[in-house]
Amino acid sequence: MKVAYLGPEGTFTHEAALALAPEGADLVALADPTSIVRAVEEGECDAGVLNFENSVEGEVNASIDALVLEARHCVIAAERVLPVSFSLFRLPADDTPLRGIASHPFALAQCRRLVADHELRHCASTAEACAWLASTEERGWGALAAPHAGAPYELSAVAEGVEDEPGAVTRFVLVARAAPRAGGQPSRTAFAVRPARDRPGSLVRILQEFSLRHINLVSITSRPLKGALGEYFFFIECEGHLTDAVVRDAVVGVLELPMEVRFLGSFAEDGARPDRRAPAEERGLSPAVEEQAACAFAALTELLEAEEQ
Repeated sequence: MKVAYLGPEGTFTHEAALALAPEGADLVALADPTSIVRAVEEGECDAGVLNFENSVEGEVNASIDALVLEARHCVIAAERVLPVSFSLFRLPADDTPLRGIASHPFALAQCRRLVADHELRHCASTAEACAWLASTEERGWGALAAPHAGAPYELSAVAEGVEDEPGAVTRFVLVARAAPRAGGQPSRTAFAVRPARDRPGSLVRILQEFSLRHINLVSITSRPLKGALGEYFFFIECEGHLTDAVVRDAVVGVLELPMEVRFLGSFAEDGARPDRRAPAEERGLSPAVEEQAACAFAALTELLEAEEQ
């Protein structure tokens, strides 16, 4: 089995791939999320690992775009949440004042206090930054990467734990061409929605299908389609598995709307994720509130239908 990841070795994504891939899998280092998704889509790899969301910087747009825009058959099959901490590496013989720092844009953004007032060099990954630093003849540069990433390049760690927010975590997802079966544990379901045309109330209609069934939407992200200005798709993630009756009914409701809908997978939540779900008794509504919500929904639907006529 071949599993692609954002290389080279030593990246946080490489660490996630070691955790998510089956024992004995052949790990394949690729340059960017698009290359990873295409390798899975075209059958060159059986699965791929993407950095998908960070607790400090939010969702990784490049990974979302690759999954939605570069493939038709890839889905999220699993997730893993890992702690992230950064060290500053330098060449052992370089004692000149630090003038520039190289790393992945997300790493630089999580270490703003350190990188302020320095030149910045964006790299495809944190490990690539270490590789560049080891090969450059420029002096006065450093690289931000995982604590273990500098060893293969014989770099010296001059500072550790330089992130602005200690305790930050990143979520990584395993993408494949088939979704796993429901396993009974807490799950999430993801899909992409593109309104057939720009019209008032499109997003409201999507939200109603979930809110009326008491389904928690954990993520809604608007991303451009890369074509004409003003054309977007919504990446949506909710609690629950597609085999759950309420989730299935909500998705069926969205399918009945004038929108393109693509299923992006139902997968088990990582057990390391903090449980922020409300108790069951808090997720339900009283009969009186449910009646009010139903009346409001009917009135809004009638208004939207009148606008379309």
